[in-house]
Amino acid sequence: MDPDLDARTVESLFDLLDEFLELRDEHDGMNRIFAAHEQWYRLREQNGCSATDAPTCPTVRWPRVASRIKPNTPTLDNNH
Repeated sequence: MDPDLDARTVESLFDLLDEFLELRDEHDGMNRIFAAHEQWYRLREQNGCSATDAPTCPTVRWPRVASRIKPNTPTLDNNH
């Protein structure tokens, strides 16, 4: 990986970690995280994604931190 891509990758990783920690600290944040994980897990099981030769698997929209949601941006997270 070239140095520029490596630096952007590390920056993105820490940005995602910061967002997770912010979400965790929000009111009902852990419940929203667990609900999204449960939905992801259930969809994987329903579509046979546990098998090593599974085709593409469904994805889930993870909840976003309130401070990072732009006004008038639709989300699947009912709390924001």
